[in-house]
Amino acid sequence: MKTLVISDIHFPYHHPDTFLFLNDVLKLHGDIERVINAGDVVDFHAFSRFEQDPSIYSALHETERAAKCCQQLEKLIGQRENHIVMGNHDTRISQRALKYGIPGKYIRNLSDILGVNWQFKDTVYLKKDNIFIIHDGSSKLEGTAVRNNMNVIAGHWHYASYVRHEVTANKRVWALQMPCLIDPTHPAFAYAKHSLKRPIIGCALIEHNEPRLILMPMNSKGRYQPNKLVA
Repeated sequence: MKTLVISDIHFPYHHPDTFLFLNDVLKLHGDIERVINAGDVVDFHAFSRFEQDPSIYSALHETERAAKCCQQLEKLIGQRENHIVMGNHDTRISQRALKYGIPGKYIRNLSDILGVNWQFKDTVYLKKDNIFIIHDGSSKLEGTAVRNNMNVIAGHWHYASYVRHEVTANKRVWALQMPCLIDPTHPAFAYAKHSLKRPIIGCALIEHNEPRLILMPMNSKGRYQPNKLVA
């Protein structure tokens, strides 16, 4: 089975060429049967516990725009098998409710808020392929793979992305630290403007249970260059 893996899109503050890029990847690898999303599908900047930029969308406007983006992504995925885990940003509404003592039964399901037919889970384990999917992994994800004797996928760390293999006494396992699909120029990510590191933009492909990164080819202005995307 061939699998597309995405993570940290942070709708509606995603890279402006996200859908064009993903559509091209799906066309280039036309037999993709499964999609894995490692979390932070939405940003929910307006619901952050940190200081918020008043120039960014209101809570209502942001959520409505994020919902439209999620519905577009759902259409792009189509009938493919789909697995998605909750990221720390995806839980911001429920965390705000918890802070102010609002019982969970009064909070709408995230899929309902976004208008999609997705099942958000804290973690996902795909037994057949021995793949464990989480959002926020450790800084040394391969250690998690070795300790649990399973392949591991994680997102969260926009500025680090890699595939690492380890051999245990029983088998070879791999760790896939995902790139992201954010728009690094957006004020929602102003907290990182003084960092020397820059986010790694892209996705990943798993074929015959072997992962590899597919980074978005970009020009000097950070825009996607379709003619440089390779299989």
